[in-house]
Amino acid sequence: MELQMQELTSEKVKLIFIDAIGGKWVQANWQGMGLKDLFIEPKKVKVQNRIMYRGKAEYTHFDAWLVMQEHPLNKNGYKIIYEPYTGEFGLVVTESLENEMYILLDSGDFWSVFKQM
Repeated sequence: MELQMQELTSEKVKLIFIDAIGGKWVQANWQGMGLKDLFIEPKKVKVQNRIMYRGKAEYTHFDAWLVMQEHPLNKNGYKIIYEPYTGEFGLVVTESLENEMYILLDSGDFWSVFKQM
């Protein structure tokens, strides 16, 4: 389900997330943290993707929606984003809490990303 960023609202992203988990709210990550504990109200964020090409790093930036945080209160740990341009979810970490730039580690369907969290 590929959608443009400007077409999305927090509520629409929440519905995409709920559809992706298929009602499996009792699932937990490898640390035993459940989906209900990790889910946050979706918000727009900036994400950086690093691609190695011929031994050099090339960086791209894109907008996405933050939907899960490993530690919602202190914002540490892994996070999951929704990428509206690809329809995929992504595993990210925060570059720094000051500028809230998120670094993409991996992307794919929700469950493959969630298992890495």
